[in-house]
Amino acid sequence: MSRSPSNNEDPVTRLHTHYFQASELMRRHFHKLDAERKDRGKLSRAKRADWYQYWKFWLGTLYVVIEGFEGLKIEAILSTRGGEFVELIPQCRELKRITDQHKDSLRLFRNGTFHFHRHPENLAQFFPDEDRIARLKWAEELHLKLAAFFSKYRGIRVLAYLEEAHVWDP
Repeated sequence: MSRSPSNNEDPVTRLHTHYFQASELMRRHFHKLDAERKDRGKLSRAKRADWYQYWKFWLGTLYVVIEGFEGLKIEAILSTRGGEFVELIPQCRELKRITDQHKDSLRLFRNGTFHFHRHPENLAQFFPDEDRIARLKWAEELHLKLAAFFSKYRGIRVLAYLEEAHVWDP
């Protein structure tokens, strides 16, 4: 395998494109309505329903990204590719450290979001009253660190592609 496979062959790019971008979209919509809620002190019933759905789908898809990140063994992919890709390995390790704090709880939340349950325990357990704000901050931090990882990965990938195509020689 070359250092920079095509988009369709690159599992890291697929994880970003098919899953992380969906999570990012839900996060943006959630934050937009959350800012409106904070400015106005409340949301209309329809917007409150949308806010709740964006929040659930953001966190649910965030777990899907975590699941893909771990399942793909991204650190091994980076090691195999070598070059500048290995510079991302510390970010992978940091992401794993952060993820491990609440991963199992987020998995249950995802299950509660994407699978029918008669009772909402899987959703509620992710946000215990004493830890609600901390969990949301954790999800935000994790999301931003994933965004930084994917951004740097894409930059390295483009440069590797240009080098292999002999379009750019540093």
